[in-house]
Amino acid sequence: LIPQESKNYLHTSMVHPLLREWNSVDMFKKSDLIWPIFIHADDENRKQEITLLPENYRIHYDDIVDVLKPLYEKGLRSVMLFAYIPETEKDERGSKALEGPVNKACINIKKELPDLLINCDLCLCPYTSHGHCGVFLENGELDNDETLKILGDIALNLIRDGADVIAPSD
Repeated sequence: LIPQESKNYLHTSMVHPLLREWNSVDMFKKSDLIWPIFIHADDENRKQEITLLPENYRIHYDDIVDVLKPLYEKGLRSVMLFAYIPETEKDERGSKALEGPVNKACINIKKELPDLLINCDLCLCPYTSHGHCGVFLENGELDNDETLKILGDIALNLIRDGADVIAPSD
């Protein structure tokens, strides 16, 4: 299931030092926090305010390391990446999810901050034109088998690109 050229693969919850710490300590500290980040790929509008979350921004995948480095130096140890793409790039199958902005962000983060734990949302809804977390048959029913295959391919690509944790929200 894992491509031979992949340097990343799924492990037990004890392979990453932060995961070991989370599983072994019962005191709450700043390294327990996970910062959620919405990642996009719009080169013209690199810092996008999220209208429903004032003073919160979507971050371009090429800018993510510059945003994270000072926070990492202050103790940030984990992020949760969510995708954002414009309506014009969405389709019925969520095709952009296979090589989306989150994949590119993972590559950039792992190159510069290899010890930062990267959690990635596994979901089709940010990429589908209908906004649902799956693909549909012509009769309107969910095509569960095809959806699972696509989600598996997305997960493998995220792992290949540096994700430490796959967090399915579908």
